[in-house]
Amino acid sequence: MRGENAKPEAAQAPRVLIVDDDPGQRSLLDSFLSSQGFATVVAASGEQALELLAAGPIDLMISDVRMPGLSGLETLRRARQSHELLPVLLVTAFPDIRDAVGAIRDGAVNYLEKPIDLDELLVSVRKAIGLEAEVAVRFSQDHKLPEHVVAKSPAMQAVFRDVALVAASESRVLLTGESGVGKEVVADVIHAWSQRAAGPLIKINCAAIPETLLESELFGHERGSFTGAHLQRIGRFEEANNGTV
Repeated sequence: MRGENAKPEAAQAPRVLIVDDDPGQRSLLDSFLSSQGFATVVAASGEQALELLAAGPIDLMISDVRMPGLSGLETLRRARQSHELLPVLLVTAFPDIRDAVGAIRDGAVNYLEKPIDLDELLVSVRKAIGLEAEVAVRFSQDHKLPEHVVAKSPAMQAVFRDVALVAASESRVLLTGESGVGKEVVADVIHAWSQRAAGPLIKINCAAIPETLLESELFGHERGSFTGAHLQRIGRFEEANNGTV
């Protein structure tokens, strides 16, 4: 048994089950994931999703949380009873920390908010079904580390596999860590490996900019727009057009 509008499968294409009572959301995810090489199967309810899981192999389930009948959380619990290793991503327009904690406790691999960032979704899907290493290796074959960057230890190699994965997307990236751990080096590599590598990389230390000047620094200003604005100033975001901030 196949869901409505199921796509013909390419050889070895991972099968993704999309569960959402909203036809527009189902269609969006169906079209996007199909365009990325996944074989998609769609269900309009948790009950239909469980039938599809029983009918054939599924590599990943993406489910809305709030649906008539079985909720996404209950669908997750029932699916995991018979498919213990099935990766499940939950999406919702009504984020609730209790739902998120419960979902992760019950085995969900991620909990995404609507409207869904498709780049973030793609990263989560690939990671959930074990494609992130393949994507990172293939991407990094043509993108070598700068000469001053040494990444021979398993831990650093894992870091740069993740770097390759996010660099291949348009996702926003937050780098955290103590001073001196290499955040700026990682930012340089993300830019160098991204589709924006030909554009500028604009570095800003927001902590070093006085609050009164931050807006002008980031967005710029026109001549005469306020007292003391004798010249036009191009903001950092405009400087970074087609590049990275």
